[in-house]
Amino acid sequence: MKQLRLVSVLLAAVISVVAEAQVPIMDDAFLKCSYEYKSVKDSVKHEQKEDLVLLLIGKSHSAFYSYYTFQTDSLRLSPDYQIKWRQAFLTAFQKDGAAATNFYFRRLTSYTYKDFLLNTIKTYDDVNNSLFVYEDTLDAQQWELMDSIKIVLGYNCQKAETVYHGRIWTAWFAADIPIDNGPWKLGGLPGLIMEAYDANNEHHFTMNGLQQVNHTPIIDKSKEGKYKRTTRIKFLKAKRDFEENSARIIQAQTDVSLDFDASSKTIHRDYLETDYK
Repeated sequence: MKQLRLVSVLLAAVISVVAEAQVPIMDDAFLKCSYEYKSVKDSVKHEQKEDLVLLLIGKSHSAFYSYYTFQTDSLRLSPDYQIKWRQAFLTAFQKDGAAATNFYFRRLTSYTYKDFLLNTIKTYDDVNNSLFVYEDTLDAQQWELMDSIKIVLGYNCQKAETVYHGRIWTAWFAADIPIDNGPWKLGGLPGLIMEAYDANNEHHFTMNGLQQVNHTPIIDKSKEGKYKRTTRIKFLKAKRDFEENSARIIQAQTDVSLDFDASSKTIHRDYLETDYK
């Protein structure tokens, strides 16, 4: 509960920075959902990474992104960003040492926007300092409803399953909240998705906060930079190639000799979508 209050305070501070920078607004959200997002960092070492992701729902659009990534990207607009980053890092390091995570750094890098009027999903992301955007169809999942019921955040939730972009997904949705939406690209159910995970539990979203809001902006990412249009498959292939060959690519771009092996490396994890291979 303390974490949620802290998030609300920090989000308000970030929104203030955004407002001062006159960032264009796409819509005003009336509902803010927060989810704990756990994903596999290394399947061989059995390591996980955690994130706090937000779903802002408005009348015509919704936006889904990492709170920490949004915080970092937004505060970069501040003239004293480097000072704030250093202060936050030193405070976190003094408290938690090398395991420190409570400072500004990007986690889930993508921003996912659902357009209810055009029935599209746009994903904004970056690879090697280049900005990209690609489209999907809204509510493309074909769900099978199940009889199972569980309680999530105090709501009775019904189970549903689907196969989507390479993974088998299970979702638990609350029919008492008749809003067709959910974390990431998931949606198309007769209720808000409160929890969702894939069959291997490599990606797991669990709602930990639900709040009606006023004057909470959904920011128009398309105005923040020159995004190159691409396709989902091309982007994911490029991202995978960069991650596995990042040392070699950076070395070639900078013509600087690095003090570690620049050969390809195997990444022991995969993205939310796996059908790009």
